[in-house]
Amino acid sequence: MRKINCFHFFLLLISLLLSGCQSNETTNEKTKVPEEKLVEAKYQEILSFRNNITVKMEKEEYLTTDNQITLNFQNKSDEELIYGAGFTIEQKVDGKWYYVLFKEGTTIPDIGYILKPHETKSETYSLESLKNKLSPGKYRLIQRFGATSLAAPFEVIKP
Repeated sequence: MRKINCFHFFLLLISLLLSGCQSNETTNEKTKVPEEKLVEAKYQEILSFRNNITVKMEKEEYLTTDNQITLNFQNKSDEELIYGAGFTIEQKVDGKWYYVLFKEGTTIPDIGYILKPHETKSETYSLESLKNKLSPGKYRLIQRFGATSLAAPFEVIKP
């Protein structure tokens, strides 16, 4: 009788452990992104102007059907700045910024560009390398200029 009780206790214990491992995936209704897949951005506060550099999106709003976005930036300093082809896009969900992921295997060329003193330039970034299309919501594109990261906010809306 004691062996049977131990066996039932053991089965009960295993059942409880396995039920605790079941997926309880929740979804953010506004973005339809499973919350467990969201990776919170390391820096929540990033400015669009710093050290005499300004960044701003060409448009404040982009459509969910757009395949590229354009960033305008201006060097108001007397020094040359270097920036790369790499960029980051983050989405604001429930008041926090989260990384927008790239497709697996995406590579960004290791190219350095020069922004001359008092020069203004524009760069267009393809959204084709993102893991998912951008859904309606608030976003920011982050570009690095040496050790300085700047963020340009924009919104994505339905057509």
